[in-house]
Amino acid sequence: MLGFDTLRGPWRLRRELVAAVFVVASVEVLARYQVNQGKWVAGESLAGIVQSFQQSLATERPRIWLVGNSTLSCGADRDALASIVGERVAILSHSSSTLRASAAMLDFYMRHAPRQPERTVVTVTIDDLHRSGYRSKISQTYLDINLNDTLPPGPSLLTMLAARESILEVAGLRLWVRQWLGSPNTGVESHIAKRSAQGGSWTGEEVDDYDPAYRQLDAEFVMDADGIRELAALSNRRGIPCTLLLLPVSRQMQRYHDRHNPLLTYAQVRQRLAELCREHALPLVDWGEPSGEVGLFMDPYHLGVNGRVSMTKKLGEWLGGR
Repeated sequence: MLGFDTLRGPWRLRRELVAAVFVVASVEVLARYQVNQGKWVAGESLAGIVQSFQQSLATERPRIWLVGNSTLSCGADRDALASIVGERVAILSHSSSTLRASAAMLDFYMRHAPRQPERTVVTVTIDDLHRSGYRSKISQTYLDINLNDTLPPGPSLLTMLAARESILEVAGLRLWVRQWLGSPNTGVESHIAKRSAQGGSWTGEEVDDYDPAYRQLDAEFVMDADGIRELAALSNRRGIPCTLLLLPVSRQMQRYHDRHNPLLTYAQVRQRLAELCREHALPLVDWGEPSGEVGLFMDPYHLGVNGRVSMTKKLGEWLGGR
């Protein structure tokens, strides 16, 4: 027979789950209210970011476009790059975008720019080649922008993240919510902001297997061959050369990937990427060798101040043919 003790465990689990959902829903309502009331204005809307890129493309009319995500904006200094190359270079970075999303946004900008680029480069790290997981979910917005040829309304992801995290912090509930839900609203951007506030420092510690900020990235890694195919097709359709550039990560990030993906290791992903690029005649520049120089990074896969200087110089000399 079933007794009260038999049901106690499932009932406690159900009760805590309901409580967690209630907290998250309440935080979401309060965060949206605060943002709508103008109490959080830290982040520009996605529409505003895209429009600012469009405006710079229209006024500066650069011949070289670089497209990527936060690893690009952290790894390349736009003004220093222009000084090395000898001309303005567009850096079009979109938070947490995958390769496929970067290709979609490149198509969108090409469709609207008054002057087409003469050369394009799409930058990625290994996790941007992941078909599923956090970045692929975020990137659906970019795919929709290109498909529908419209920009989304509403506050930026950065602003909403800041509001949510602040409310959870004040209530003393952030750790509890993360333990239950894997920190669904904590993205790369808030992580970067915290590192930047600390001077971009990182001590080189191994990535915690239970850190929710990284668990979002590695859910059963599946190579996104469609992104490579679509980027190659876009280049052919537009008649504009495009190169795929693989950026480096730390050895700590490489080891984290390999622990969670023993059947498709970091080295195997790089090998498969080269094969797919050859198959689709897409030029590949592989700078993705994991680095042991901790001082180059602000975290396991974003370059810091020193890495930014080094990568900007390397990128500028490559773009300038030196």
